[in-house]
Amino acid sequence: MSSGAPADIYRGYDIRGRSGSELTAPLLEAMGRAIAAHIIGRAATRVYLGFDGRHSGHELSEAVARGLVTGGVDVLDLGVVPTPLVYFASSSDKGSYGVAVTASHLAAEWNGLKLCQGSRPVHSDVIRQAMEATPAVEASSSRTARGGRSSARASVLAAYARMLGQIVEGIPAASRPRVVVDCQNAAASEVVPPILKSLGFEVAAIYTDLSAGYPFGTPDPQIGEHLGHLAEAVRANGADVGFAFDGDADRLGVIDETSRRVPADAILALMARDVIGRSPGSSVVYDVLSSPVVEETVRSAGGRPVEAPSGHAFVQDLVRDEAAPLGGESSGHLFFADGYRGDPAGYDDATYAAVRVLEYMGRHGSLGRLLDSLPPVVAGDEWRPHCPDGVKRRIVDGAKDEFAARGYRVSVVDGVKAHFGPLSWALVRAANTEPALSVRVVGPTGDDVAQVEREIVALVREVAARYDVTL
Repeated sequence: MSSGAPADIYRGYDIRGRSGSELTAPLLEAMGRAIAAHIIGRAATRVYLGFDGRHSGHELSEAVARGLVTGGVDVLDLGVVPTPLVYFASSSDKGSYGVAVTASHLAAEWNGLKLCQGSRPVHSDVIRQAMEATPAVEASSSRTARGGRSSARASVLAAYARMLGQIVEGIPAASRPRVVVDCQNAAASEVVPPILKSLGFEVAAIYTDLSAGYPFGTPDPQIGEHLGHLAEAVRANGADVGFAFDGDADRLGVIDETSRRVPADAILALMARDVIGRSPGSSVVYDVLSSPVVEETVRSAGGRPVEAPSGHAFVQDLVRDEAAPLGGESSGHLFFADGYRGDPAGYDDATYAAVRVLEYMGRHGSLGRLLDSLPPVVAGDEWRPHCPDGVKRRIVDGAKDEFAARGYRVSVVDGVKAHFGPLSWALVRAANTEPALSVRVVGPTGDDVAQVEREIVALVREVAARYDVTL
């Protein structure tokens, strides 16, 4: 039987769609019933429910809650919270599940669902399959009784703050960095600033009005143009660091004390030094779009670099499969699984990552100075030409053959990457979500990058022409 939902809303580990058209309250209520049937079949009875604060979130989370309660599970409400708080609540309560109503960094007209069991994400196909089976479940005479509903917000936030407090308890007050937080009028707004203040940090916050809408259209901290006001606030407050959060606060953007934007892979490299220093020889996972600074830093620190395909779910899976204490993605997802002063988490939590950065700065000083100690790498702008879906992967394969024929060292974790030296590569891959190619070049200097870009663009165009595609 059909679930009645558009097929393309099921996207990997997330459900995503436009609220009011693709995602409606009746549909989300049906999903709540389906999720309840799924987890009751696995002997679970409790679901922690939160949403990210976008305007459709209250209506849709209420609909999910009705479906869950009707389906027979107990709903523990968290209200507007970062999605990682849902993970934290579920992982702290063995046997429970978590549901976050969120569309992460997408624009306000979008919304969606993330389902987890403890710290492990549950694939959206599980919800789709449960939706197809729900009519049979509802018709069954053994249907379970209604569940209950109560608030768990205060207790979960208190437990979360205690966990974060353990990380920084050894940092003297005089060594605690001054912080500016940019919440993007999203899920971090009512959670992150008060928690950081409770931990003893001097905090200034911008964009904390949940009713005001996203200031830049999309709450994405990896878009440089979105971080200008944060950089200004760092200067105005004489702060040591600025942190920006995406819509559901699982991705982190960083500004140093000089108002310089810090790439996510540079933060991963610094954290790799820290983690490997306590666990020599350990693995660190990073995605193919991360610059060579990560691989070089991990190797020089005595660790084992592990490259993953682009996508935070791939990184998280490899962190688990490799028993790695740390992983990260160039989009700002950071996965700490080392259990430093607490239980290992292994999921992406931008607030936790920010506190780990603050603790590291408290021990080692200026973030800008620490960044300057990393190998110098310049990343070129991504070239993303339109390319038909039916041929884009054949063009990538052709580029691989050309790279090999020219004697370059080639890796094929995701697309094809040609290595030109220890700090220089070019990546050609098929875009996952649209008919396009993705081409990126990094190198030790801007001149190196420009030279390689000219060669790579010409090579890819030459290969595309063989398939009658003009890029």
